[in-house]
Amino acid sequence: KDNRMKILMVAEKPSIAKAIADSLSGKRGPIQRRGISRALPVYEFTTNRFTPSNGQPCLVRVTSVVGHIYSLGFDFDAQHKDQRTNPRDYFSLPVTKKEESTTSKLRVIDHLKALAGDSEHLVLWLDCDAEGENIAHEVIAVCRKAMYHKASVLGVDTTRVHRAKFSAITPKALQDSFSSLDEPDPALSRSVDARQELDLRIGVALTRLLTWRCVNIARQRFSSSTRMISYGPCQTPALSFCVDRLREIETFVAKRYWKIDAQVKLPDGSKAELKWRVPTNDAVIDTRNK
Repeated sequence: KDNRMKILMVAEKPSIAKAIADSLSGKRGPIQRRGISRALPVYEFTTNRFTPSNGQPCLVRVTSVVGHIYSLGFDFDAQHKDQRTNPRDYFSLPVTKKEESTTSKLRVIDHLKALAGDSEHLVLWLDCDAEGENIAHEVIAVCRKAMYHKASVLGVDTTRVHRAKFSAITPKALQDSFSSLDEPDPALSRSVDARQELDLRIGVALTRLLTWRCVNIARQRFSSSTRMISYGPCQTPALSFCVDRLREIETFVAKRYWKIDAQVKLPDGSKAELKWRVPTNDAVIDTRNK
């Protein structure tokens, strides 16, 4: 019977999982095994550098996800989907997280549950930004029940879930992160949930409104096959900046101007060129080609 403490590590993509396993496994390197998902390799190695183990050997398994496990959608069935025609409805309809299509196709959830069911500790190696923290909490949601099921006597709690924070994929950076594990940040993850919900509600409501009001104009001006005018909370404002700049360029009228090069003779007989100095508050810094 293998009495070693078992640790599951989860990265954001397979290439990062391999880098972590290579960096933490020492000279012998990891052993690659196949999990439930053929797209997500599992790397195994033994280490005694896991702080909670107090120097005892641990079996580490490193795998990954492929980005977000879940996506946000409105909570109504397909039968009533097309009946929600009023844009105002989308600001009050309940929303729910649904399994991503790629996640479902690659069996990511089954893959994680199987590994978590035989693990006592979970180490999250997702990207160290808000989006990565949100994915980390999706992994926690999938793995925690499986860990509880296996170790209900041990009491799987937050002390068994660890967050690795790193800024480079180098052996030293990953080793340093492993030796100073932190805790997950639920507040940061919830901020992403809020942003996702705002994006969904605003995007769908304004897409529906624009389609109602402007699709006939779009068909006349662009293509008769136009069926929808989409609004993106980030993309559409960015597009407006591009359009405004294009209009400025198209309406620009060149004006003639002169540049003065002045040279003066100093009292000692030497010559000097004068340069125009713009007051600091009026200066425009030219960063081109610098």
